[in-house]
Amino acid sequence: MAKASRSSGHTSTEHSCAAAVERCPICEHGRVLVAIEDGSHTFFLACDECGAEWDAPGNLSVSALRHGQHSFSRLALHPELDGHPWLSYLRPTKP
Repeated sequence: MAKASRSSGHTSTEHSCAAAVERCPICEHGRVLVAIEDGSHTFFLACDECGAEWDAPGNLSVSALRHGQHSFSRLALHPELDGHPWLSYLRPTKP
């Protein structure tokens, strides 16, 4: 999987992306963002620094880690998850 973001800092566009946690539990540097799978358009989670992936936000642990299991399409925007069960796991968007 390509990294969710290749920039060293977070742009204003990245801040409007749906973020599950501010610090990745694997690399402790990146943010865990909701990404969209290429082709199936399903959601998964990806660290914007190390590329760690998870299938769901309820368990962001090493045992639940999926590396290279998803085909990255793009990052999901917070409004795209309105009404979705994952919404309760997301961090509020930053202005």
